[in-house]
Amino acid sequence: MNIRKILVLIILLLLTLCDAQLIKAEVYEWTKNSGAYFDEQYWLPRTWAWEVALPDWLVKSYYSPSPGEATGEDVAEIVSGIAHLRADYDMYSYVICAGVTQGWAWGENTKPSGIYDPPPLQITPSITRLWLETYISWMDYWAANPYPWVFDEAGVLSNVWFRVQDVFKYYDGWYTYYPETVLGIDFYYAVAGDAPYDGYFRDDLPDCMVYTKYYLGSGERTCDILNALRDAVFAAQEQENIYFSIWKCKLMQVEDVVEEHMGYSEAYFSYLRVFYEVDPSLPSTAGLHVQVWTGSNWKDSCNLMLHSDRDIIDVSKVMELMTHREYRKLVLRTLVQENHTLLIDKITVIAVNESNIGFAFQLSEAIHSIQGDVVNQIIKSDDNYVELRRGDLLKLTLKSSKLLTGNWKIFIIVEGKKKP
Repeated sequence: MNIRKILVLIILLLLTLCDAQLIKAEVYEWTKNSGAYFDEQYWLPRTWAWEVALPDWLVKSYYSPSPGEATGEDVAEIVSGIAHLRADYDMYSYVICAGVTQGWAWGENTKPSGIYDPPPLQITPSITRLWLETYISWMDYWAANPYPWVFDEAGVLSNVWFRVQDVFKYYDGWYTYYPETVLGIDFYYAVAGDAPYDGYFRDDLPDCMVYTKYYLGSGERTCDILNALRDAVFAAQEQENIYFSIWKCKLMQVEDVVEEHMGYSEAYFSYLRVFYEVDPSLPSTAGLHVQVWTGSNWKDSCNLMLHSDRDIIDVSKVMELMTHREYRKLVLRTLVQENHTLLIDKITVIAVNESNIGFAFQLSEAIHSIQGDVVNQIIKSDDNYVELRRGDLLKLTLKSSKLLTGNWKIFIIVEGKKKP
């Protein structure tokens, strides 16, 4: 009898575990829709323009509409739940856009009347999937600029826009720190003329950054936002020496768009939805723990999230420092607290002054607590990893001759991943 009870309990336990596995991933819609089509209660049809950098002699020769000014050639309307978009104004100094928008990433001062704001979506390791779905029933486009000194372009696309914190741009030995900016991902379904290429990262800091991804074709389109966001992080590093973390990204805005510059673009969209999947069993914090040596003891500082099976970058503020004399040495240590192994590729520590200009400390020494080895391979990103298991320490001694008197913020940038 006891054996039977034990078997029954084991079976019930197994069934409970199976049920937990089946229900642990939950899917939510981020966008707001009242039905299967566009609803003007939640979607704003609008026209706007992006200014193009042109020589002064050319810009002064042509009238430039203010951003958002509608023209007879441009159309943004919702009719019976279908978004009809057309851009065809042909202005040398502006890319003309028509679209339907939900959410706003650009601040309250520029927010158009009628915008519906879904709650911002903070990207965390527990979000395992993030994607959009849209449907293009018809589109037409062309680019045919007769003047070779001015680019021509036409496109049909979806945009997603994030607010991003703690962005660094490296140039000529110095870093510029941007506490917050906007990151856009353009998913192109059609391109013509001098459109940005697939995988292109555009630096328009301090205003924004934009990454381009192709999903060419009409009909039903499904775009992987989370993978594109991860790709954007490394495209920024490789193409523009810009560093930021996906964990500092917050989804704010989405829109279907047609655009043109000395061209024409028109499309009918039936719907646009953004979904995300959450696995509650995955951690949303922690990972690599950082401590600072105060001169007498170790002080807890910050956590870096490297919960990914592919390389990822995380950025965090370590400390604020006010110096009354030249500060030459900084000692940090990192340790893994969870029951997994991390592979560390590169660590950079940056000091930023009150003008948001910074420099990287020189890594004098990095000691692995278990192996006792000097592991200077973490100086550059080259897939030459340092392995850290639970309880392992990596002690970093950093030096500088540039940290003079004043107020400073100290940041750490780590590139790495979780070992499979």
